Amino acid sequence: MPKKSVRPSRRKSRKTAGSGSRSAAEYPIVTTDHLPGFDTLESLGLVQGSSVRVIHLGKEFLTGLKAVAGGSISEYQELLGKSREIAVGRCRAAARKRRAHAVVGFRTSTHHVSPGVCEVVAYGTAVKLKRRESS
Repeated sequence: MPKKSVRPSRRKSRKTAGSGSRSAAEYPIVTTDHLPGFDTLESLGLVQGSSVRVIHLGKEFLTGLKAVAGGSISEYQELLGKSREIAVGRCRAAARKRRAHAVVGFRTSTHHVSPGVCEVVAYGTAVKLKRRESS
């Protein structure tokens, strides 16, 4: 079978940040307004993700006792940590849906909804990027 010759593409490469299939880690989420080494091509608007979680009633009682005694309340730390992880993942998914290359200006906010219930909101601006040409 004859070998096919491989010709370079005639299309001019733009060296954008996002092309092809990417893992979650390849979608940068940063608290700064710009990503070093990249220029912003387009702002795609606000992206957000949230998670509302409830602590088990029995754990709520025990954490109330711990709060009176003082010290670290591991049940709430675990609850908030998992909620934050979910909210960030949902924010990342919203950015991916818009075909963003990154999320800039990222923030999280935690709200106490009612006893034993917390909401974590993660938000930022989805952007398309272009890698800066080195001179």
